[in-house]
Amino acid sequence: MEEKNRTMIEEGRRVLERLRSRQHEAYFVGGFVRDFLLERPVKDVDIATSAKPEEVMEAFSKTVPTGLQHGTVTVLTGDYSFEVTTFRKETEYEGFRRPAEVEYITDLEEDLKRRDFTMNAMAMDAEGNLIDPFGGQSDMDRGVLRCVGEAAERFGEDALRMLRCIRFAAEYGLDIEEATWLALLRQAPLLRHIAMERVRAELQRMVGGADPARAAGLLLASGLWRHAKTPLALPFAAWGHPHAQTVIAHLSSIPAEEDRWAVLLLLIGSQQPEAVRAELRALTFPGEDIARLTHILAVHAQLQRGDAEAAAVQPRPDAPASAEERAAARFKLAVLAHGKEAARGWLRAAELLHEAWRQQAGAGAGLPQQDAPPSANPAQPGQAVPHRASGSYEASGDLTMDEEIHTAAGEACLEELFLFMTEEAAVYLENGEPWIHVMPVYGVKDLAVGGSDLMAQSGQKAGPWIGETLNILLERVALGQLENTKEILMTEAFRPTEMRDE
Repeated sequence: MEEKNRTMIEEGRRVLERLRSRQHEAYFVGGFVRDFLLERPVKDVDIATSAKPEEVMEAFSKTVPTGLQHGTVTVLTGDYSFEVTTFRKETEYEGFRRPAEVEYITDLEEDLKRRDFTMNAMAMDAEGNLIDPFGGQSDMDRGVLRCVGEAAERFGEDALRMLRCIRFAAEYGLDIEEATWLALLRQAPLLRHIAMERVRAELQRMVGGADPARAAGLLLASGLWRHAKTPLALPFAAWGHPHAQTVIAHLSSIPAEEDRWAVLLLLIGSQQPEAVRAELRALTFPGEDIARLTHILAVHAQLQRGDAEAAAVQPRPDAPASAEERAAARFKLAVLAHGKEAARGWLRAAELLHEAWRQQAGAGAGLPQQDAPPSANPAQPGQAVPHRASGSYEASGDLTMDEEIHTAAGEACLEELFLFMTEEAAVYLENGEPWIHVMPVYGVKDLAVGGSDLMAQSGQKAGPWIGETLNILLERVALGQLENTKEILMTEAFRPTEMRDE
């Protein structure tokens, strides 16, 4: 155990002992107990107590009333903070998300009973003795994720728990218990009551977690993505296509969450950066994340369309530009349009797509076939929920499962993406970073001349012509056709248009 975790736990024990010295019950609960038993890193320590909030605040010199309406007080001690919550039960829920009324109680087991999954409904005292009335440790030992009590009731109380179910199953490598899975499928439409920022937060944890491929497979199998409060328009079912599955299976090999998102979004929106932008907005992603991801997709769209073909002016008057020279021009113009960090993000994402599909082709087995349907279909209650990422997905409307996946793949231009990544992307992956490195300029601010220089030379007032002229100079300098000196650029800026390419 890391020293930081050990110190935090010892400080937490002192909080328990302080409460017990005042004749209150107090226990470690929830995620801390789960992760402690699994010997995983501990992020925070939650405490449940029979003490009322005002009694907790009386017991400690530094407290913050962070959630008094739900009985929670944050205790500050040493270098750590601990959320201390009074034993409670919740009689009614509002909006399928939060309890309408909280009743303080003195019974620990009744408090644990209101929690979502058995692995989160355990408690531990200061001496390390486990209180586990619902079999959470046994479920973890068996690799099973199970709701406390009736799963349909737990999901009906808080519909966000359905996304948490998928996240926990993926993060901890658990199979979802049959009754829990079937209840999730039945209650899936309740997700429309959950705020999009909550949905986005869970999706980010899935994608950034230990097994994003497993999470993506279960998410599709559940059909939850169809029931978002703000309807989602991208063809997410394309993630179930064999092309996509081959890539998603390797997603955890990418360390950064943002790069994983870039891969997933390329699979379903490689030629639709604006549609992706709208979807990320609907999911309430921060503006900087939206900009970063959509610029990466825009780099790809520009490269795959070949928009820069005409801009690759002959580097030598006596010979046509080679394929590599045209590719270099196309890539450099994409860097100018969307930034070098976006280009590097595309290179990281494209490398996974290229390598995954190239390895699959090299294996000589062709593309993978989809597995036989798991229990994503409620009509098959005898089958276990799949532990692997691939599997069957419950279709919508009149389409069969396979028809929906292949229709979505068509909408996502997945076949075109596959062909581009396996055939044309190699030149960019091999040369992209060197091309970025040797570029003399990345934006108009890097030019040796500016708008004031152009106005002084021409005597004209500011206007759109300045931006247009600077962009022309920028492209020519970036492509190595002009030196970035003030004398050369000013001469070029005022050369007659018909003479510029001579």
